[in-house]
Amino acid sequence: MDGIFKKWKERKEALEGFLALATDNIKLDSEANYGEIVDILSKILSKDASINVCSVAAKCITQLAKGLRTKFGLYAATFVPVIFEKFKEKKALLRDPLIEAIDAIYPTTSIDAICDPIVAALGKPNPNIKIQTNQFLYRVFKTFNAQTAPKTVVKTLTPLIAKCTGVSDAEVREASFAALGAIMKAIGKSNAMKMLGDVANDKAKMERIDKFYFQAVEEEAQEEEAAKKAAAEQAAGSSHPAEASLSEATTQSTASSIAAPAAAVAEVDPWDFVDPVDILPKLPEKFEETVASKKWQERKEVLEVLLQLATDNIRLDPKANYGEIVATLTKVISNLRTTHISYYFILILSKDANINVCAVAAKCITQLARGLRSKFANHAPSIIEVIFEKFKEKKALLRDPLVEAIDAVYAATTIEAVSENVVAALGKPNPNIKIQTNLFLYRVFKAFNVQTAPKKIIKTLTPLIAKCTGESDAEAREAAFSALGAIMKAMGKNKFRLFVTTMLGDVANDKTKMERIEKFYNQAVEDAKKAIAQQAAGSSHPVEKDPNIGKIVECLKKSEKIDQEIFNFVRSSKEILMAFERFLKSADIAVIDKESTVTFENGLTLTITDSDHLYTKRSYQLIATGVKTVKFTPTAHDSNLLKAIINFGSPKNVSFGYQESANQRNVPLFEYDTAMNSWESPHTATMASTLIIRCFDSISTLECPASELVNYDFHGGLMGLNLLKVAAKTETEIRIVLQMKNIKAKRIEVFLTTLKPEFRFENLLLAFYGIKKYVFPFIVSYFR
Repeated sequence: MDGIFKKWKERKEALEGFLALATDNIKLDSEANYGEIVDILSKILSKDASINVCSVAAKCITQLAKGLRTKFGLYAATFVPVIFEKFKEKKALLRDPLIEAIDAIYPTTSIDAICDPIVAALGKPNPNIKIQTNQFLYRVFKTFNAQTAPKTVVKTLTPLIAKCTGVSDAEVREASFAALGAIMKAIGKSNAMKMLGDVANDKAKMERIDKFYFQAVEEEAQEEEAAKKAAAEQAAGSSHPAEASLSEATTQSTASSIAAPAAAVAEVDPWDFVDPVDILPKLPEKFEETVASKKWQERKEVLEVLLQLATDNIRLDPKANYGEIVATLTKVISNLRTTHISYYFILILSKDANINVCAVAAKCITQLARGLRSKFANHAPSIIEVIFEKFKEKKALLRDPLVEAIDAVYAATTIEAVSENVVAALGKPNPNIKIQTNLFLYRVFKAFNVQTAPKKIIKTLTPLIAKCTGESDAEAREAAFSALGAIMKAMGKNKFRLFVTTMLGDVANDKTKMERIEKFYNQAVEDAKKAIAQQAAGSSHPVEKDPNIGKIVECLKKSEKIDQEIFNFVRSSKEILMAFERFLKSADIAVIDKESTVTFENGLTLTITDSDHLYTKRSYQLIATGVKTVKFTPTAHDSNLLKAIINFGSPKNVSFGYQESANQRNVPLFEYDTAMNSWESPHTATMASTLIIRCFDSISTLECPASELVNYDFHGGLMGLNLLKVAAKTETEIRIVLQMKNIKAKRIEVFLTTLKPEFRFENLLLAFYGIKKYVFPFIVSYFR
């Protein structure tokens, strides 16, 4: 175009003509050949001397990307390097269109596809290129979470971004802090810290990174509502979807990653972010000799060296020959035909007479399986055979490491691959082997569902497990019931009931045994729910067992509120900070008043006040996700806590318009008489209405005055409740509530709360009996 139009104004006008066409036609024909215009735009952007012309060219690229969407991905590699290079121009006239262009291009491709140009841009000496590249990476990485984070790209870019934190230009440093904060949000703090090198030890830099980490989390939470709307529009087949820009990608990514309101920042598996290590060369020189020593202390000590190496290096190099080590840990001594190091280890677990040595060998197997993961699968059958046999040892010193070992080994393989070993173990006469085999099967099968249940394996194992229910050993019987309960959970209760008559034999007709199986079915269902919740929270450490939680609770007991001193403490280390987040999510009851209070699962009650502190806002969101019960007092005030519960919470119980009182005769539960003199019930009803409408689907119990409930229309929806409690003054109020068509409740409790009744008992009965088709199947009335 430079050759056609020598005057920059003519080139600019020609591009503006194309820009107008691309803007007016928001959906471009993907079958057309845009290769020529792509070449022209690329040449102009990279070569044209006029900033005005380049600015319009960048806008043309933006509209092309938006109009072609994923079909533009073919051209992304052409433009991305040019745009990064052009970022050396600091003037907003060109810089801003370039930002729009790169943000529009990104949704048409992937971060993996443009990783090389990003690496090149981060290595450029020009500070403006570094600034814009890092700011782009902030916008990209904040859209990822533990499940979607591009692990290889993160490992490649993080050291390069960290290097930018040390440059002389302040804006470059700030932009790199932002990018690292977004990466931290995507993969979790502990994983990010491992890749930051010296930056992790620089307190000032980490404070800046933390700031952007919280900012990224906050922005994700703020975008949640927009994400849900966008997802709803897309599901409804809207013919005018929102513009495909990076902001749209952010929204859609957020929508897909949110399993519940205010999803917590989950930790990515650290295994994915470390390099594999070959630990074999690090073993002691006389390892083979020592592991075969006649002195058990020497055997134990040398195995502890291996255990420490395998523990410190969580990802092992699969190319190394760990087969020999595995064999050494598990192979039978009579079959030993080689001096290779591996065979000694198999020997130890199967034949070593010392329980202490065997325990360390089992721990070594656990760490090797965790470090090699799927690459450990080839060794699984032989190891599991030995572990099952070794389960005859009842002492916890060996039994517990064996349990950990078999779970770690199983994670590397499938139940089909080890089913023969399981069959053999179930046929062993030793009751301890039967106990641990069935407990292992419980842990295995409770992870399956109707779609994933291994039907052939179930058919093979069920009769053998059922046979164990007749064992003389009570623990063996109980373990068998647990395994069958987990199978019931895996198959689904209905299918299992059809299945039992043919596979369970006499057990199917034994009421006592079937009750025990059902008990473990319920337990397996609950365990599965907890596992899902734990995964969503990004934590494998229950709150009550976390030692850091104890420290936090002690500090909170002193202050009885979350203040700056608490923030300073929890930010003293990443472990305490993550523990603090887990604690906040254990919130149980929120009482909305002038100064609201929150009671946590451990019984601690804190005063929650408004604050502009960024992390406090995040605290509200974390608390909101845990709150199960919300109570509004007569003096309830709007607050950040209430807003957070409305936007991010899923409370099951909501109460308004009453005060707690002793359960005494003639003392109304809702204190209706005295309360009406001190506050206006419409005030609390109004405060609660937004929450009730927003959390319409999650609420199962609602307590309120009947006079206010009749004003709720739920925007035309039908509210389904397990329990509705209403305080009524007259039979008319009861009648109106019972006739409401927008509420269905399994149970209703009516409290007559006035000390001077405005009704007669016989009229009250008519209020119930006069309703021909009331929606409540079971009515309980309390006369006070």
